[in-house]
Amino acid sequence: MSEKEASTDSTMASSEPKDFEHALKELEQIVRDLEQGDLPLASSLSRYERGVKLVGTCEQLLSDVENRIVELQNTGTKKDFQSTTVNDQSK
Repeated sequence: MSEKEASTDSTMASSEPKDFEHALKELEQIVRDLEQGDLPLASSLSRYERGVKLVGTCEQLLSDVENRIVELQNTGTKKDFQSTTVNDQSK
């Protein structure tokens, strides 16, 4: 088994990434591996499947953050935000 295949197998065995940044980093590595075209077909398919799963994870994490931002925007008033911004600029 080549070093790249061993790396592929160990990545596939890993659990969910702990945060968005780790998921994105792993996804970027998968893209690089697939673009090189050095992997056997079965390994390429496994990497592709992992990539699809990571895309879903990233989308979910981004959606959660977006929802949290909307929630935060809705809890404050625009007047409060504007007055804070104006005060900060005058310093």
